Amino acid sequence: LVPVALVALIAAQCPPVDRPGSGAQLYLSPQSNPMALSNDGTRLYVANTTSGTLTMLDVSNPFQPSEVAEIKVGHDPVGVAVRPGLVNGDELIFVVNHISDSISVVSRRRLAVVQTIQALDAEGVTQTDEPVGIAFASPSRAFVTLDHPNQVIVLDVDAQGRATIAEQRIPITAQAPRGLTVEGGKLY
Repeated sequence: LVPVALVALIAAQCPPVDRPGSGAQLYLSPQSNPMALSNDGTRLYVANTTSGTLTMLDVSNPFQPSEVAEIKVGHDPVGVAVRPGLVNGDELIFVVNHISDSISVVSRRRLAVVQTIQALDAEGVTQTDEPVGIAFASPSRAFVTLDHPNQVIVLDVDAQGRATIAEQRIPITAQAPRGLTVEGGKLY
């Protein structure tokens, strides 16, 4: 009992410590594949949901990973996928941002966002509401789950790595689709 009282007395006399804020308010955004390995296996890309960033780690020595960069993406990044193959010698990383309703395309070489994908209607209302999961079927096609409208959108990626949202949307009968994968030419 005496040690507890002593700790309480010392704690009461200590001035409060200002701590810097880290990240943003927690929106409880669902993560789906928040990490992805580069095509060559030397980089690990990690979505930092509360700070709105993508961390690139050098994992060429898995026993001593080191940070290469931390890149600002959209608000609440929750999913990461690497486009198969290279575009002009560069690797592209696609990051889905749940709260900002967008997909950031990050260049490994430039260490920066090179494209932001988002669809808005005539009134400026998002048509890419709450993206969560992303998976590539090929270098030219990716699929993204949309949490709120219960849909999957299709991204067509050209030879230069520019992505556009196809008009075709796949309705999902389950509520809030999140994870998805492509295996054997089929989307699951």
